[in-house]
Amino acid sequence: MIAWDSQPNELDYPFEQMSKEEEHDQYHHQEYDDRYYDYEEITYLVGVRGVYEVILDQGTMAFFEAIRGIEKQYNEDVEDYILPPYTGKKPTLVLDMDETLIHAAIDCIPIESYRDYYAEELNRGWDFFFCLPYIDDQDSHTIVNVKKRKGVDMFLEKMSKHFELVLWTAGDKVYADCILDRLDPNGYISHRLYREHCTVLNIDNGVYMKNLKRLGRNMRRTLILENSPRNFGFQIDNGIPITSFEAYFDGDVSVFDETDEKLLELTPLLMDCRNDDDLVDCVINWFKIREVSETAALISGELSY
Repeated sequence: MIAWDSQPNELDYPFEQMSKEEEHDQYHHQEYDDRYYDYEEITYLVGVRGVYEVILDQGTMAFFEAIRGIEKQYNEDVEDYILPPYTGKKPTLVLDMDETLIHAAIDCIPIESYRDYYAEELNRGWDFFFCLPYIDDQDSHTIVNVKKRKGVDMFLEKMSKHFELVLWTAGDKVYADCILDRLDPNGYISHRLYREHCTVLNIDNGVYMKNLKRLGRNMRRTLILENSPRNFGFQIDNGIPITSFEAYFDGDVSVFDETDEKLLELTPLLMDCRNDDDLVDCVINWFKIREVSETAALISGELSY
């Protein structure tokens, strides 16, 4: 269970723009009408065959097509950059956290019974666990167990030598920092961004969009790795999707896919393109997500009649 960084997974309908709400600080809000299309689930295999492959669902493709009408406005020049200027020569790699680099399970223990638990009862035996800082008006303590994705330590270390690493989560800052302080003790990640930096589309449970334009970086040399591709929908040509790193239950035991090597598979691709002047061309050639989304739109249109 992910409390702060859960992403909408059942958004299988497109929508149209109604009006733009007041912008304040670094938080944006957009309202939309939604129209439901009832079509059977179709999936699309994208990536480099036999090297790095990811399955995208029809709902994600419908989402990309639906926001196409507003995509342009979020790619115009902006002034409220959310990162300090960068004078280095490395390209920028934005990383999602939950279900991309780690999996977190959250347990809420009522305050009145918290002292009845022993540490070993709260520890699931994963890579690390901790209690979130207590807030006075809480009625429970929040215990977080974290499992690191295979290869994440090597991935962060190696990528940091060739990319400016930016961690951007839709999670709460307190929650994310507790994890990142333990996940990245060596400081390979240069910057951390949180839910407050996202652009919120108020659909279903909310979609936390990560508008790369607000980073103030060279867009042709900026990529984002994300298990929920909807979140990079404003710049789908910059996005690298990755299969969600999740647990499944075998009885009462949480089990992870021991064959998962997505970070290890992706590493050589990123290394091959790291010195290119235009990394976006590489991503387009690898995934062709925009092309696939246009095809998916035709399919969904046929199925909606």
